[in-house]
Amino acid sequence: MCDDAGVMEDDPMCGETVDARRLALTVEVFETLAHPDRVRLVIALGRDELSLNHLADITEQSPAAVQQHLASLERIGVVSSRRYHDRPFYHLSEPAVGGLIRRHVRGASEKAGDMQCTGSRRQGQPRPGASTHDRSA
Repeated sequence: MCDDAGVMEDDPMCGETVDARRLALTVEVFETLAHPDRVRLVIALGRDELSLNHLADITEQSPAAVQQHLASLERIGVVSSRRYHDRPFYHLSEPAVGGLIRRHVRGASEKAGDMQCTGSRRQGQPRPGASTHDRSA
């Protein structure tokens, strides 16, 4: 949180006006990441450096489709590649992005587990048609 002057020592963006170009680039990063197959690729690459064929196996897609996703991720600077014996191997060049995605996927999984256990009701709410004394789910 910023102080009264809008400045915070550990947050260089605090109080800063973001110019349109930087804002557009940031939006492009999030738009590129907003695809389930790209999220799977980032998660996989957060664990290890992998070949195109291995990534195709993980995502159950053709190598050509995976290559297109990887090109998009490389364009925004999240993924990098290197060649080894004429084969490309991919890794995250921005591990923080992988960490952010893994945390959100884990949080979404926990929320989905809560939803599965409690249905769409909030925990502690009676089932429809249950008496107010019957709070078992």
